[in-house]
Amino acid sequence: MDIPADIEFVFDVLVQVATLVAVIAYFWKDLIQIVKAVIEGLLKRDLMKDPQSRLGVYIVIASLPAGINWIGK
Repeated sequence: MDIPADIEFVFDVLVQVATLVAVIAYFWKDLIQIVKAVIEGLLKRDLMKDPQSRLGVYIVIASLPAGINWIGK
């Protein structure tokens, strides 16, 4: 069965958004702790001391290639 490209694109986007919402909902408490640790690390000017803050920095670094790819399109 052939699915039109515009419908296929919408489906792909909805699946990705639903996945993102599910991950955020499941890891909500952890994400709050990571964000707080990153903010504290920025204020203290020592992002890499606390493991939660370091994890936040690593998440941002790991997300950069996808962001750069998205901007480049």
